[in-house]
Amino acid sequence: MKTILGYDPGGNGNHGVAALSVDDSYAPLNIIVQTKGTIDEVIQWFSGHDNVCGIGIDSLTKWATGHSGWRPADHWLRNTYPAVAPSVVSPNALYGSMVIGGVAVKSWFFNNHPNSIISETHPKVLYFAITNQRHDWANTAPEMTDFLTDRLGGIPCEFENDHEFDSALSCYAVLEFLRGYWQNDLHIRTDDRCGPYIEPFGKSIYAWP
Repeated sequence: MKTILGYDPGGNGNHGVAALSVDDSYAPLNIIVQTKGTIDEVIQWFSGHDNVCGIGIDSLTKWATGHSGWRPADHWLRNTYPAVAPSVVSPNALYGSMVIGGVAVKSWFFNNHPNSIISETHPKVLYFAITNQRHDWANTAPEMTDFLTDRLGGIPCEFENDHEFDSALSCYAVLEFLRGYWQNDLHIRTDDRCGPYIEPFGKSIYAWP
């Protein structure tokens, strides 16, 4: 059995974490989700899981040094999904909780699982990309839960909030990459409008359908 972790850095009291257990052929077995208060609690929870093969992080895992920190992946998402383009903001405009949480967890993960996959995720745009429906937890939580339950092979999924859902969807993105289905790595895209990349704490991908 292997484990895929997922993380949504929502700030104090709103850190979504998920652990998806899969068999050796990457068939989902079960998923556990929780909401944590701090990054320390997140790392402590992640540390309790064994045989970790990857993590999906809803935060920047790769940085660029040009105007506003825009990256090729950001431009591609905004151009490809104009209906939800406002969900893709410039890295310079992101909340500190998202940036700090992402870096802290990526650093911990790389130090403890240096040979495992790290993928950036964007659950809100990803949900739209797959379903053509907006990520609207307040009004469509049952439909969103049913969607992910189906995508994970029918294993029971229960979410208290959108942070837990987003962390689970981040697990799913890594799962599809490991299965060999999602090989569209947004981090290998180039764009002349963006500055050079900086990638702290190990190489990462940006798994996308």
